[in-house]
Amino acid sequence: MSIENACTSIEEYSFDWVNQHTAIIKDEEFSLSCKASNLTKNRYKNVLANNRSIVPLKSGDYINANYVFGGRYISCQAPLTTTIEDFYNMVWEQETPIIIMLTKYEEKDRIKATRYFPENGIEQKYGKFNIKVGSILYNDLQTIKRMETQVREIIIENQIEKSKRSIIHIHYTGWPDFGVPSNIKQITDMLFISLVCRGKIKGIKLNGPPIIHCSAGLGRSGTFIILFRIYEHHFYSTLKGRIDFSQCNNNTLIDIKLEKQINDIKKALNEYEIKKLVAEIVISLRNERKGIVQSEEQYNFIIQLLNEFYTEIYPFIPSNKSHVIDQVEQFLSPTLRTNLKQFIKPLIKN
Repeated sequence: MSIENACTSIEEYSFDWVNQHTAIIKDEEFSLSCKASNLTKNRYKNVLANNRSIVPLKSGDYINANYVFGGRYISCQAPLTTTIEDFYNMVWEQETPIIIMLTKYEEKDRIKATRYFPENGIEQKYGKFNIKVGSILYNDLQTIKRMETQVREIIIENQIEKSKRSIIHIHYTGWPDFGVPSNIKQITDMLFISLVCRGKIKGIKLNGPPIIHCSAGLGRSGTFIILFRIYEHHFYSTLKGRIDFSQCNNNTLIDIKLEKQINDIKKALNEYEIKKLVAEIVISLRNERKGIVQSEEQYNFIIQLLNEFYTEIYPFIPSNKSHVIDQVEQFLSPTLRTNLKQFIKPLIKN
């Protein structure tokens, strides 16, 4: 079989097709990550941040993090011991309301993330930031283990600016590296929690981009971000009142046509339309953070969950609700439904 025939035999909108249509990015696009003074700030030698969509820090320091979807979200590597202050600088400057962590600290005897917040009741200093944990979603170890999820209020005090704010930290430990979760309900619960936690937290309006990280900020992060974008579009578009999202000002490579295509979705998509949309999204996001969605299994997982979303959730989204928690409540697992309102109501403000 010729190379030409081999290429044409690849199924349209399959993972191989996406890889074939992913643009080759020149080495110069990663010059900031490869700068000698920044090399030790990369968790992995082969996971670099695209220059054009890199998240800038006011200090001028480098962080391995990129805007994706034109600034709706930030995808980044898990902090290293030496980059925790940089990480909190990014959280503070970007006015991030939520951090979504999709990795354990260790997997298969390999360190995947450095802990960047203290145990409950302890205050930890990272440069100019004092960090402590406030309220938590689950208080008993049995539930935490069964749900493989914990949600925390993280209180950040900026000693230079003499101010503090609370953000929400969502930690899911049931997602293996390069793989997919075995419990789909836990992922939909995570998506619903993430939707609920946008907006004002303890009276402070935080409309900045959520930060999503796994270990490298590619596979699990990219998979979650794509699902988050579609869920967000459909739930927020039916709410009373308008919700504003911050958009980054730098010239990212997000396909404006694709962004409009997502915003114009007003009906349930069929399987072919889902495959086409997911393929176009992955190709586009890889221009913002190279390597987004690392495996065929993750790619097919996105398609599977969106198929289930459009058949089992989308037709039943209530309209004209004032807050997302009232939209998603019927879809939550019983344990989460019992705990979420009690946890989130004191934190969020309309």
